[in-house]
Amino acid sequence: MKYFPLFIDLRGKTILITGGGHQALTRLRLLAKSEARIKLVGKTITEELAGLALEQDVEVIARAPEPVDMLGVDYVFAASGDPASDRQISEMARAEGILVNAIDQQDLCDFLMPAIVDRDPLVVAIGTEGNAPLLARDVQAKIDRELPARLGATARFAGAWRKTVANALPRNARRSFWRQFLSGPPGRKLLADETEAAKIEAMTLLASHTQKAQGQPKAANGHVWLVGAGSGDPELLTLKAHRLLQNADVVVHDQRVHKAILDGARRDARFIDLGKPLIQHNEITGILIREACAGNVVVRLVNRDPCDNDHVGEDLAALEQAGIEVTLIPGISADMACAASASLPQADRRTIPRTEYDMHGCPPAYIAPPVIIDQHSNSGNSK
Repeated sequence: MKYFPLFIDLRGKTILITGGGHQALTRLRLLAKSEARIKLVGKTITEELAGLALEQDVEVIARAPEPVDMLGVDYVFAASGDPASDRQISEMARAEGILVNAIDQQDLCDFLMPAIVDRDPLVVAIGTEGNAPLLARDVQAKIDRELPARLGATARFAGAWRKTVANALPRNARRSFWRQFLSGPPGRKLLADETEAAKIEAMTLLASHTQKAQGQPKAANGHVWLVGAGSGDPELLTLKAHRLLQNADVVVHDQRVHKAILDGARRDARFIDLGKPLIQHNEITGILIREACAGNVVVRLVNRDPCDNDHVGEDLAALEQAGIEVTLIPGISADMACAASASLPQADRRTIPRTEYDMHGCPPAYIAPPVIIDQHSNSGNSK
C-alpha cells in the first residue's frame, strides 16, 4: 500500500486553494463541506467560483499566488489547470513543509483526493493510488446506489448512544447489541425517518441486552463458528463466511488459509495461526473454548470444508459440553473448484453412469449413458 488512507480533522485548519477556474471550483465544492478555514488565491476567478466563495464565506485574493500566501496554511490544493503554475505552487508549499495536492499531477502530490460517497458523518473514500481515477468513480457510483440516503442519520444516532451503551454493557456484550441495533427495528426505523420510534426500540433492545449480560454466565455470550475457507480462492468464499469474518473478535485459522481471505476479516480482530508454532488438535479445542468463554465471537477457519475435517465431531462435542454455541458453515470444496476451473462438470449425463430409484423404492437400475450419434455421418448405415 503506497498511500495509506486517513481521515483528517480539519476543524480549525487553514486550506489554500490556488486557481480561478473549473478545477478550483471542484475542490472548493468538496472542501466547503468541511469546517476548515479556506483561502482562494487566483489571478483570474470565474463568476461561478466567486459566487460560491462568497456563499461559503471564503477569503478571496484576486492575484497570482505568492510565497506569502503560505503563511499559516496547513494544506494546499494547486488547482489552476496549468501544469507549470501548479508545479510552482507545489514547490512553494513543500519548501514550507506544507502538504500539497495538485490535480492530475501525482508527482506534485503529497496526498491524493479519493472518490467520496458522502452520508455525513458516514463517509466512504475510494482510491486507486492515482492509477485509475475513472475506476474509482465507477466504484463510487456503485456504492452510492447501495447506501440508503438516511444512513448518516443512523451513524449520528449511534454516536449519541455510544456512551450510554458503554455504561450499560460490558465490552464483550456491546458488539452483539450494535449488530442487532443496525440490522433490527432501531436501524430500520431510523432509515424510515422515524426517530422517536427508533429511540423506543433502542431502549427496549438495550434493556434486553443489559438483563442478559447481568443474568447469564460469561460463556453464554461467546459463539464458535466452524467456517470452511474452501479451495483457497478468496473470491470463492461464501457470503456467510465473509460476513462472519467481518464480525469475528478472534480468528483461529489453519496455516494454509490464503492471506487474501484473512485480509477480509475485521481489522481489529485477533488472529491465532495454528501453524506458528504447530499446535496439536487437543490444544486447538482448548483455544476455542477459552476464547468463547471470554465472550468472544470466534471463527475457526478451516483450510477446506469443516465437514471434511477428521476432528470436527470432537470439536462439536467438546464445545457443546462446555455450554458454548457452535455452528458449522460449509465452504466450496477444492474438488468442486478444481473441476470448475478445468471446465469439467461433475455430473455430465453424456459421460457419467447414473443410478435411479423408481417411485416404489425398488433397487437402483443402471442407466447407461446415451449414445451420441453424429447425424452427419453415414457410418453403420446400410443401403
